[in-house]
Amino acid sequence: MTVPHAASTSVLTDASLLRSICAYQYGFFADLLPRLEEGRAMTTTTIGGLMQYELPPRYAPLVDTLAVFGSFTLYLHPFERDARCPLHLAIFEGQLDVVKRFLGCRGRAWLSADAFYLAVQRGHDAIVRYLCEKRLCPSTDGTWRDALALAARHKRTRVVAVLQDAHVVDAKRRHVTTT
Repeated sequence: MTVPHAASTSVLTDASLLRSICAYQYGFFADLLPRLEEGRAMTTTTIGGLMQYELPPRYAPLVDTLAVFGSFTLYLHPFERDARCPLHLAIFEGQLDVVKRFLGCRGRAWLSADAFYLAVQRGHDAIVRYLCEKRLCPSTDGTWRDALALAARHKRTRVVAVLQDAHVVDAKRRHVTTT
């Protein structure tokens, strides 16, 4: 005789469901704590109603000035401090392993079209590829056109190729044949 599983235990055995639930649980891996503290310690000011972040000195090689507008440089909320800042900084730097760790903690709760566009604009094809392969990227035609235009505008040819390949794969995945 088999013992039926309670509905509550099925949550733990369904990987997709567990991932979705965990994405909304509070907590981060210990190795991410320094990045979270760095994000919290950054000073912000409001100029013309827009949030400006003062990046730590280690970002100097990546930007012309350490004072950056969150919405323009990091694709963050334009008017208020954005909790996703540490994820966006990892994308900004091209740190795929760190991006994976943050998404392992926060999943879709932190992921947005903005994060995807940031990876595209910065030319981080490995991050774009990862987001596409894991189906964590936006899937509407308008978003794809915007991403392709953004990559082309910034001369990110490798990203354009990744986006085109991913769009073909996604179209094949969605294609249903009838016999």
